Amino acid sequence: MEEKENHSYQNSGTIHQFNTGAHATLIYHGTETPVENQPYPLPPEADLSACSDAEQALAIYITDATRRAYVVKQLRQVVTAHDIAFRVVAALEDLPTIDARVVVKERFIQPLIDLAVNVSQGRSVNNVREQVNQMVHLYKWKK
Repeated sequence: MEEKENHSYQNSGTIHQFNTGAHATLIYHGTETPVENQPYPLPPEADLSACSDAEQALAIYITDATRRAYVVKQLRQVVTAHDIAFRVVAALEDLPTIDARVVVKERFIQPLIDLAVNVSQGRSVNNVREQVNQMVHLYKWKK
């Protein structure tokens, strides 16, 4: 029986990951970088195997497993879209993979909403994006 190859493509701003199953290559600022030498390494697959899809999506931006677990814990405690922006996203500014352009994208916001289980109103991407934009403007985030 012929085995199918698993191919995937992720676009994370200027980081592009090509995954063909057994081999992954990153294109970072236009140069190919083997996964083991990438500037912001993704955590080993074993660390993410028990994680939800939303947590796995966050791993692209928050590579440190301890910090990611802390962010997930915070997200599970927030009750408003304002809290998502001002308590959770605002605390991520020091990460090299997160800037003012990344935090307003749907692929970054949707996992946050999925993990913020106590937010009952204003769970739309546009509402959270509006709150994130206010936070970025107020704190004069890096561009």
